[in-house]
Amino acid sequence: MGESKRISVKIQGKEYVVVGTAEDEDHVQKIAYYVDKKIQQKMDANPSLDIVRATTLVALNLADNLFEMTKTLDKISSKTGVKADDEAYCEIEKLEKEGIPNKETENS
Repeated sequence: MGESKRISVKIQGKEYVVVGTAEDEDHVQKIAYYVDKKIQQKMDANPSLDIVRATTLVALNLADNLFEMTKTLDKISSKTGVKADDEAYCEIEKLEKEGIPNKETENS
């Protein structure tokens, strides 16, 4: 792994600094561009949304995509017998074991 580097990105006109490596810079820039684009699309589709609500909705959509991909990865893993060793996958598994709150558990 390379030496730590501060990577500057802009999302919705605001600058954020992410710590990574020189090898990560292109990847981080692409992610920031993608997030910025998704927020702008959400705001364009719903002009009454403020930036906080638009960002929250985008975060929920991205998390949903991650969970759906994890389900797909689970299916592939069970068919092939190959266990995924991805950090996000492991984090979701951990959350599921702890019991992700849902409407039923929140209201009890």
